[in-house]
Amino acid sequence: VQAAASDGRDPVAAVSAATGAGTVVRGAFYEVGGRLQFRAEVVDARSGVILSAPDPVSAHRDSSQVAIGRLRDRIGGSLAVATDSRLAEVPGLAEHPPTFDAYQAFDRGLEHYLQQDYGEAAADFLQAWDRDTTFATALVYAASTLLNTGRPETADSLVTLLAGKRDALSALDNYRWEHLRAYLDGDGERELRALRRAFELG
Repeated sequence: VQAAASDGRDPVAAVSAATGAGTVVRGAFYEVGGRLQFRAEVVDARSGVILSAPDPVSAHRDSSQVAIGRLRDRIGGSLAVATDSRLAEVPGLAEHPPTFDAYQAFDRGLEHYLQQDYGEAAADFLQAWDRDTTFATALVYAASTLLNTGRPETADSLVTLLAGKRDALSALDNYRWEHLRAYLDGDGERELRALRRAFELG
C-alpha cells in the first residue's frame, strides 16, 4: 500500500488488486494534544464509494490498543449492516453503524420480532441500546415492540428518552418516532401523517 501511495496509485485499488478484496478499510491516525485519534472508512474497492465512515475514536497515546479495539468494533458493525439485506437500506445506519455486539443483539431482536416473540425482541433491542448508546434506532424498535407486549408506560419512557436523541435518528426513524409519540398521546391525525411520511420514505 505504501508503494502504491508513493507511486501515485490509489491505495484502495492497489490493495484490492493485490488481495482480490471487494471492500477495503482505509484509515489514518493523528496525535492531538497527547491523544491519538483514529479514523477509518469502509470503501467499495470497485467504485471507490465510501460505504461507511464510523465516528473517529481517540485514546491517550499509551492506550492506543483500546481505541483500535473500539474502532474495529464499529467497523465490524458497519460491515454487518452493509451485508444484512434487512438493514442495508435503512437510511443513515450505514453511515453511523452500531458496534458489532450491539448489531448482534439487534439482529436477534429482528429475528424474534419476525417470529412474533415480542417479549424477547424487546429485550434484545434494549440490550442493543445498552451495548451502544449511540444506536438510537434500537430504542425506536424497542418502543414499538413494547407496545405490542402491552407495555405502553415503558414504551412511553423510551419515546421520551428518544426526544433528546432525534438528531441520531434517520429521517425514517424520526417519522417512526413521531408515529409512536402521537399514538401514545392519542393524536390520531398526527399519527396518520407520520405513518404516511414513513411509508413514503420506507
